[in-house]
Amino acid sequence: GTVIQYNEGYRNLARKRDSDGKLQDGCMLDADLDSKYTVWQYNYSHDNSFGLFLNCTEGNDVAIVRYNLSVNDKGNKGIIYINYVSAGIYVYNNTIVTSYDTEYIIQSNGSGRISYFYNNIIYNRSENAKIGLSSNHGMTAESNLIYNEYGSSIEGLDYFKSINKNGIYDKDP
Repeated sequence: GTVIQYNEGYRNLARKRDSDGKLQDGCMLDADLDSKYTVWQYNYSHDNSFGLFLNCTEGNDVAIVRYNLSVNDKGNKGIIYINYVSAGIYVYNNTIVTSYDTEYIIQSNGSGRISYFYNNIIYNRSENAKIGLSSNHGMTAESNLIYNEYGSSIEGLDYFKSINKNGIYDKDP
C-alpha cells in the first residue's frame, strides 16, 4: 500500500550482472517482490537506461503507475517493462517523450503478465523504437495517443494498434 510520489530520477544506468553479463535495473521506478498495491505517481523520470517503470512483482501483486512524466529515457528493456507475473499492473495517464535512441517503449513478454495500459501519451522521437508484446502478453490497452516525430518509427506499432481500443495516432508531416 505504499505511495511513491513527487520524485525526480535520472541517469540510472543499467549494469551487467557478474553472473551472466545480462543488463539489470537502470529505471526510475522498480516494483520488486512483495510490492503489494503500490502506487507510483507524479514522478519525473529522465535520462535513465531502462526508463520509467519495471515490475519484478510476484503473482498476486498489483501496482499502479499513473501521472508520471518520462523524458529522454532510453528503454534498453522498456520505458514500461512488464517483466514478471502479476495480478495487474495498471499504467495510465502518463506522458512519455522518448530519446532519439530509445529502443523499447513498452515490453511485456510471456503469459501471466496482466497489465492495463490506457490514456497514456507517447511522443516518439526514435528511429528504432519498438513495442515488444508477445502473443500471450496479457495487456489490455485503450485510448492511448501515439505521435511519431518526423523520421521516427515504432516497430510493433501495427500490433499495438490492433489491441489499443480507441487509440489515436499521428505522424509529423
